[in-house]
Amino acid sequence: MEGVADGAASDKPIDMVFNVSDGGGLTPYQVFSKINNYTGKRLKGYRIVVGVGTGTGFQSASALGIADKLHISLGRGEGWSSGSMGAPNGSDLFDGDGLATFSHGLFGAIDANFPANGFFDTRTAGFDVTQSCAVPPCSTTPNPFVGGPDLINSDTIESTTVLPSNYTTLFGDWLPSTWQPSGVFFDDDNDPNTDAVLQAWWNGSQWVSNNDGGFTPIPAATLEAWGNDPLYAVSHIEDVLNLGINYIVKVGDDLDNDAMTSRSTFTIRIIPVVADSQVAPTFLAAEPAPLVPPVTPPVTPPATVDQGGGCTAVPGNPPIDPMLPLLAALGLAGWGLRRRSRHS
Repeated sequence: MEGVADGAASDKPIDMVFNVSDGGGLTPYQVFSKINNYTGKRLKGYRIVVGVGTGTGFQSASALGIADKLHISLGRGEGWSSGSMGAPNGSDLFDGDGLATFSHGLFGAIDANFPANGFFDTRTAGFDVTQSCAVPPCSTTPNPFVGGPDLINSDTIESTTVLPSNYTTLFGDWLPSTWQPSGVFFDDDNDPNTDAVLQAWWNGSQWVSNNDGGFTPIPAATLEAWGNDPLYAVSHIEDVLNLGINYIVKVGDDLDNDAMTSRSTFTIRIIPVVADSQVAPTFLAAEPAPLVPPVTPPVTPPATVDQGGGCTAVPGNPPIDPMLPLLAALGLAGWGLRRRSRHS
């Protein structure tokens, strides 16, 4: 991997280079990946381009005129029926709202893989995605499904509309790592190697429940009980930074037009798109409150003046009663002797 999108500038993409063996035709590779926003800025989306080379030497597939044997797909119209006799049926390989999404455990409804609604929303959070060519127009390939629309030989996919969800309501545009929200997590299986379960999050003024609970304040007694239980801990909700993306890269043979080799090299370039507004989120208004209330130290009563006989104690720097150190020393000595005789 070459280049880091530090500062989230369009001229600082991430280039990932892959080596593949020729397969005797166009080979599809399904890509499951995450883009984590450690750029230090809010993002309003991303762009991915396939091509050859890195850095200033990178060229897109359409610019090189090789998009027919190196292109990127969203799987639209490319589905096959299941079973041993499967055949093209023109369906989509991915759900329409499943191409670029944040964690389903935070934003999503109950399904076969998730037994509970998302903490922040039952709606999917993420982006709509479209495909195009860096150098238009895109060429096309006949659809294997008879009667289906031609497949686009695009070298670029990019996010477009933000999916409506509580992500935007609570956090605004895609958060950077410097602005991670805080949550209370429960280690339900007492295994630090597995993910803990999010129980509450800090909204800037108080700890509140999840979307199903109406984001209501967590009672003080509950917070204190959590704070006294080692299975509960306050940590960052890192998954609000991580966008999961699904797409397909199709790679043909001899990308470098060298018939003497049986391997090809291609590049997937990821480009951050900076948000127009960089206003800090409201949940950073105050540091998260401790789960257990802090202990208030006892108040030391002020010194008083004894008007009777004996020793005196007065504010300021009074003369030292010569008997006071002696009495204190004798008291300590006597205590020590008693303890020594008790344990002898």
